[in-house]
Amino acid sequence: MGYSISWVGFNGLPLAKAALAFGLAQSGQSDEAFDFAYNGATVGQNWSVVIFNDVNMDLVDEKRLANLSTGRDIVVVHNIDTVMLQWADQWRDGHEVWSIQHTSADGARNLEATGNLPSCFEEIRRARFADQDREDAGAAAIDFIADIPLEVAECVTGFRHNTVGVEFMELVPAPGETK
Repeated sequence: MGYSISWVGFNGLPLAKAALAFGLAQSGQSDEAFDFAYNGATVGQNWSVVIFNDVNMDLVDEKRLANLSTGRDIVVVHNIDTVMLQWADQWRDGHEVWSIQHTSADGARNLEATGNLPSCFEEIRRARFADQDREDAGAAAIDFIADIPLEVAECVTGFRHNTVGVEFMELVPAPGETK
């Protein structure tokens, strides 16, 4: 069993306002696992993260991402382990800054990276491809390339969905909103 999630990190926006961008509000419940349908966390250097416990296709719409990023930086991640699709983008003030995507259906070493990539990208890419070389010489059971978009997003935001020690807040439809 793997993850099938989307999350968006907002730089410099309090969690309550980040949640409201999706018609959500904090319920007051928290947990160390993101077992709620909608989760939120405050992480890293001034990042608020809204996590969807399923893939949120609204977060692939460029118009939606441009609106969410107006006046700020956002990082969007999709992680679908069942088909080994990992995708991370950063948007700033209405424009995509960079995008990194791994789709194993297009080949075990598939990696598409465009834009003004963060400084950590090249080191992470080299390390994961070296790991993959070692893995392919043996059992070839692990897909290390899939970690690249996730690690780069973590480098930028300080958040990764499977990191322990993060307190997740339950997010629910805000009063007057329907989800």
